[in-house]
Amino acid sequence: MTRSIADTIRQVRRRVSGHDGYLSSVSETRTRYTLIDPILRALGWEISDPSQVKVEIDINDSSAVKKVDYALYRSRSDAPPWALVEAKRLNAVQIDRYRRTQSHRQLKVEDNWREFSNELSETRVDTSHWAELGILSQDDLDNWSQLTTNRDRLNQIAGYAREFAMSDGYAILTDGDEWVIYQLTAGEAFPDSPTEIVRILIDSPEECAQKLSILRRLRQKST
Repeated sequence: MTRSIADTIRQVRRRVSGHDGYLSSVSETRTRYTLIDPILRALGWEISDPSQVKVEIDINDSSAVKKVDYALYRSRSDAPPWALVEAKRLNAVQIDRYRRTQSHRQLKVEDNWREFSNELSETRVDTSHWAELGILSQDDLDNWSQLTTNRDRLNQIAGYAREFAMSDGYAILTDGDEWVIYQLTAGEAFPDSPTEIVRILIDSPEECAQKLSILRRLRQKST
């Protein structure tokens, strides 16, 4: 029986909550098999079909050979990908340090979290009052650029998009729990702020499903 996106997210949430230590160690391979692959399949992407999804594609730059974890194709696989997914081991993205300080418990400061969540989408953010609200510590605030965009990883996925000559589509960073989605628009630079930040463990399955549905694979009509 085919699972809905929301049902798959419920399954993934249980895995994130119950196997944190196992999934956050070693490498991203565990999170790919256990968390990311099921969500991509629920969105309509058949991981084993290279006409839809190619994995571990070599990217050559001046310093090393790197690999993009997933390239998703809307139509021909010889055209630029429609979306790139860069996978990290669980808890490696860390857009949301607040979740980690709560040790995966139910959030206790709903009003503060709502303000924090809304502000994350802004390019310029006034963080001066966050320590006072108890949302982030001063140490976290001092490392704000790494917490919000994780600039080195953003540059990595942006470089991949340029290498593939992608003029539109999506670039995604995910550790299976947090999905940081950037929408690429033809003629514009790689965006500074994500289009969506999806948190499997915090947000409701229905809200996660709605946000992730922008990555749903549309079946091609036969001609």
